[in-house]
Amino acid sequence: MVKTIRVEQLMDDDPVIKKVTFIGNHKFGLVGLIHELKDGKIIQTTILPWAIM
Repeated sequence: MVKTIRVEQLMDDDPVIKKVTFIGNHKFGLVGLIHELKDGKIIQTTILPWAIM
């Protein structure tokens, strides 16, 4: 089983981004980002660690 964690950071002083969510796990570290924009759009990014390539 892979343990995951989500950390949310509010971006109060940014004119475009409302919130950033960092997704990590105990095996590979940081594996994803979710950007929530102030206009309601959501941008999801997957980060592939070198260990699985």
